[in-house]
Order: sequence, then structure tokens, then C-alpha cells
Amino acid sequence: MRLPSEIEADRRGDAGAFGSVGEFAGVGAVCCSLATRALLALLAATALGFSAYLAWLSLSGGTVAGCNGEGAFDCDHVLTTRWSTWLGVPIALPAAMIYGSVLATVWFLGPSVPTTVRRVAWTVVLTFTAAAALAATWFIGLQALVIGHLCWPCLATHGSGLLLAAAAWAAVFIAARRVGTPLGGSAFVAGGIALAATGVLVGGQLAYEPPTFRIDRGESPRVADANKSSVADAAAKSSTDPQPNGSAGASSERTAQKPPLSRILHLHKMTTTLDAYEHPILGSPDAEHVIVKLFDYTCHHCRDQHFQLEEARRHFGDRLAIVVLPTPMNRACNAFVSDSGSGPRAQACVYALLAVAVWQTDRTKFEAFHHWLFEPETPRPIDDVRARVREIVGQAGIDRADNSLEPRQAIEKYTNLYGSLGKGNIPKLVDANFVIDGRFRDAQQLVEVLEEEWKPAQ
Repeated sequence: MRLPSEIEADRRGDAGAFGSVGEFAGVGAVCCSLATRALLALLAATALGFSAYLAWLSLSGGTVAGCNGEGAFDCDHVLTTRWSTWLGVPIALPAAMIYGSVLATVWFLGPSVPTTVRRVAWTVVLTFTAAAALAATWFIGLQALVIGHLCWPCLATHGSGLLLAAAAWAAVFIAARRVGTPLGGSAFVAGGIALAATGVLVGGQLAYEPPTFRIDRGESPRVADANKSSVADAAAKSSTDPQPNGSAGASSERTAQKPPLSRILHLHKMTTTLDAYEHPILGSPDAEHVIVKLFDYTCHHCRDQHFQLEEARRHFGDRLAIVVLPTPMNRACNAFVSDSGSGPRAQACVYALLAVAVWQTDRTKFEAFHHWLFEPETPRPIDDVRARVREIVGQAGIDRADNSLEPRQAIEKYTNLYGSLGKGNIPKLVDANFVIDGRFRDAQQLVEVLEEEWKPAQ
């Protein structure tokens, strides 16, 4: 039981080791009931759970369950914008630390806790919950007004944080009024610290735009030399080999020079090779630069990069060709992803099978079909895609997609390549010297990156 002198000291503001700021010291006189502490702990645990989930996704490169890009909800888009990090650190990590700290601290607000300890606990709870509420308001506004897409676990985290702040501040003011302890100074101190912390958060995000893509370089000279040798060998072979049937995409100049029957592509840090003539390709297999793209027809960022790469092809002309390997992010045909998704992603394997079937049935029709699939802002209905396949290559294309092993074997090879490249984000761009995954700001940034990568060594 607390002595009357202790209560009077709290009301006078005898702060002890914390100084003589009367109102701030008085917060130590305030305690919470078990029910109130349980409510605060529940809200903190909820916010911690969602923020920890988001942090894990940021570090593992996973996708958000039940958020497939339909309508306003596109979690992958939200979580790969500049606003998802602070100075390069996933914003969910400090959020999880804040909510974890509140969860641990609320249990020190009970009546059996010494006044000095309780005073510190209230300072932590009020400051951290106020900061969480201000940050939640900032991020909700960004999603609604700047990003233009929503992320349900983000909103769940922010909603829990707002409720937690409201409950904590209401509890302290109600309890303070009950014991007659003014908390004006305490509220201003906690609010001021929280406002300053939010200013640092916002300022850091505005001042620093982290890269949205990653480049893995540094393959062995042996691989690079092998790639150059294969191109030289292929060029020598072209003087005697005839033009292969169905090698669509070669320029008239290359055709006149009788391009080779194969173009072996060595991939970064891998023993795996690909023949540019044997897989779906945009442009000439004999181009100076042939890069490999792993993508999903239902992926939002893959759709953006498609148009960026088309601008890059216009920039580089016939020097650039792109081997496009459909790599569905669907567990039904890709063992390296965790779920089959919903909405368009649930049909990702079917889109890929139909595209590969078109390539295998009539290569001259593939490029136009590939562009057609990416034209709308969202994936076309699968029935429309099947009708289009039937229109351009006949029932043979549908039969190949539905019944033949060839398209499935091709997609299995592409998904295995995705696994060998470390899984994670798509789209991925690969050649002998680099792997680039993530997204570019615009086509100009993509062109600048490729020009830098292909610049001759000094």
C-alpha cells in the first residue's frame, strides 16, 4: 500500500531522479487496471504481428497472401515503392520494434509497480503510441493519395496502431483525472518527441529514394570469355549454315549473312545455358546483346517493365534482343513460390502455357501475341486469351497448351532457372555478366543501367 506522503509527493511533482517537472512526475501516480492493460497488450500484439509479417516479406521477397492486384489492393506494388523503406531499411522493422516495446511495457503500468518504474513505462507507452499514430496517418495518406494502391496488412498495422494510441492516451487521461493528477506536461513531452520522430521519418523518406532494383555482378572471367567465344563460333558457323526455318525476328541484314542455327547464352554465375533460337524471343537471336527476362503475365511490375523494355529496344535498335521466359508465380507450376494466389494470379500457369504454346506452334505469331497480352492495365480474361490463341494459330495451339508436355517442360525449365537465380523478386533480367531484379523508375533509367553494364572496360 502506498503511503499518503508518496501520493502527495506525486501530486506535488517530486520527480526524484527525473527532476522537478511537476506534471511529468505525476504520471507515476497513474496506474491501469488489468483489463485496460490486457486491451493495450492485445492491440500492441496485433500491430506487432502484422508489422512482423511485413518485415518478413520485405526480407524474404515473398508475396502478400490474398492481395493479388485486383482493384485498389496491390500489396506488391505498395511494398516495393520508395515509401516502404526509410534510408534503405524496410519500414516494417522499426514498426515491429516499437509495437514490441509497447507490448512489453504495458505490463509495468499496474498498481503494484513502483512509481518510478511506472513513470518510465508511461513515458515509453505515450511516446511510442503517439509516434505510431502519426506514422500510421502518414502511411495511410501515402497509399490513398500518392501510391494509388492499398495493402491490407499495412492498413491492418496502421489501424491497430491508431486504436492502440487512442486506447493508451484515453486510459492515462481517465486514470489521471480519477486520482487528480494533471498530465498536461507529460502529454506535451510525449507528443513533442513523437512529432519530432515522425518528422525524421518523413524527412528521411523525402530526402532519400532507395534503389528499387538490385544488380548482382561479378561472374568469373571464364564465363564471360566462354560467352564471347560462343558468339564468335556462331558467327563463323553462319558462313556455311543455312537460315533455319522459323527463326523469326532476325533483321534483313542478319538474314543476308545467314545467322547461325544456335546462339548459346551463358547466364550469370551458372552452368546453365540457353539457346536463343529455342525459346520465345523479341528481336533477333543474333543481336549484339541478348538478355533473358523472367516474368509473369499477371505481375504488375512485369507489365510496367514490358513497356520500358520496348522503349529500350527502340533505343538500342537491332543491337538488343530479349529472350522472354514466362515464369508463373503460382505454386501449381512453380515449386519455388509459396501459394497459388487468387484473382489473375490463380491463372498464371495458364497464361504461360498458352504463350509458350503459341511460340511452339508458330513462332512468327508470338511477338504480337506477347504484346497483346500486356496491352491492358490488368491481365486479360483467360477466356479471351484462349479465343485469341485459337484465332491466330488455330485449335492446334489450344491442344498443345492443354494436352502436350512440351509447354509444361519449357515452363518447368524456366521456373527451375528462377529457383537457381535465388527466387525472390521478379521480373529478372539476366545475361552472362549480371542479374537485375526489381523495377526501374522509367525506361530512361533502364537504358542508362544497360548502357553502363555494357560499356567497354577501360
